[in-house]
Amino acid sequence: MKIAVPCEGSLICPHLSDAKEFLLYDVMDDEILSREAVPFDADGNAASLVDFLKENKTALLICGSVPVSVVIALQQTNIQLLGGAGGNADDRVNDFLGGTLHFDRSGSCASCSSACNLQGKMSDGHEPECDGNISACGHWCH
Repeated sequence: MKIAVPCEGSLICPHLSDAKEFLLYDVMDDEILSREAVPFDADGNAASLVDFLKENKTALLICGSVPVSVVIALQQTNIQLLGGAGGNADDRVNDFLGGTLHFDRSGSCASCSSACNLQGKMSDGHEPECDGNISACGHWCH
């Protein structure tokens, strides 16, 4: 299985739309076999991101905040989305493999549903975002 994590150095990029690099992990039997840093530039384009993930045979995306357009685009794929993660990418992948990955629920459900209803960009210039993780947020944003 391949896991993709958008990063700034070794840390998970807080906004998926700002990602300039992904760490791609090849995993088998809950063990990391390899890790590769791959440059990425889609300028916030959801279709380009999904194409990048498909080209790299990604099964799981672990990330921080996710633009709503990406959540919707990923619903059309077999790529599992676990948003709301933060910190060191290696640590979060190992947490996932060990069944202990936890998510920052601060601002997820209430602000997630309100953000999904926003039109256009938010005050910081980003598209409305969701943590994208059903288990952390309780629903997919539409």
